[in-house]
Amino acid sequence: MQYFVSKSGLEIFDMAKAYGLAACLYYGSDFESPIIYDCGSIYLLNHPAEMPVNVPSSAEWEGLFADENWINVFRTYKQLWRGQVEKVRKFLSAYFTRILKEFTQPNRLPKIYETKGETLPGPLDPTAFKGLRAATKGMYGEGQIKVDASDWALACLGAALCGKYIPQRSVGNKWEYFVIYWMPQQVTFANFLEIRSKLRNARLQYLSIQNAAANQAILLAKITRQRAFPIKHVDHFSELVYFTMFQSGQQLKPSTSGKVNLSHLMKLALNPSSRAGNVLDIWDYLFRRGSTLGAEDLALAITGLVMHPGLDSFERHAKVFLRYLPEGVKGEFQYDEETLKEVITYV
Repeated sequence: MQYFVSKSGLEIFDMAKAYGLAACLYYGSDFESPIIYDCGSIYLLNHPAEMPVNVPSSAEWEGLFADENWINVFRTYKQLWRGQVEKVRKFLSAYFTRILKEFTQPNRLPKIYETKGETLPGPLDPTAFKGLRAATKGMYGEGQIKVDASDWALACLGAALCGKYIPQRSVGNKWEYFVIYWMPQQVTFANFLEIRSKLRNARLQYLSIQNAAANQAILLAKITRQRAFPIKHVDHFSELVYFTMFQSGQQLKPSTSGKVNLSHLMKLALNPSSRAGNVLDIWDYLFRRGSTLGAEDLALAITGLVMHPGLDSFERHAKVFLRYLPEGVKGEFQYDEETLKEVITYV
């Protein structure tokens, strides 16, 4: 059976809805996994089972609402975040079948309001950062982006499932948060859950959001390669989208944002040559070593090469890498003639 998530132009919001809807179908059908396709103006979900008619009752479904990511999705609500999670759970439980039926309509359009509907959380999509969600000492107020309740509930569930939130201590003993999402091109939901768990557990000391995003892109490429050749099945992700949130007084505000185009990395990951795998191993090592004190230039150079592949970024990376060779680099993490050919093909 097919389901349709029309895009609104709010990229992360639309992607999160697709993941949230996939979760409802997956847990509602006793783990029959839908496939998410990015078809341009819509996300198409192809589900091998009939439409679920009952609210999921499994422990796995209930466990979704205990996921540690919920506090990040509703971080702007401060101490009120648990109430928002419960609101999502109750809405999905009360209108489960109705929501699924809505998304069987190809012409269903997302509804965005100014005065009614549910407030879109800022940590879910940076375009939603307007005003406050919790009481403050001042009287500050500003209009907020509001969406249809069904879209809101699915997007919140999807963000809790698929977002990676990395807390970082910043200047003045304050916190900032790096937020990363993997945009699906053709992804089986059950496989995504496995991939997500591996990516969430991977964590280094990052210098910037770009450094974090580039490292996550390399890890995704390595996981894709590991899954592709033994089982001959590949899930495709088109982009990695990222942004930061920082504390400004009593508020969280969005800051740096951007994308990593994954097409070059995916070609490298799916190259059956062992040399391509060696390149990814070397780059993974450079990120890990670059996260140590005193090796920051190594991390910055490899970040530039991954984010902006080209001869200039490769030259900067090569110069920095050569400076570290006298200090000691294991043989398996050094370039040879064949791996350098793969790198040149990448850039």
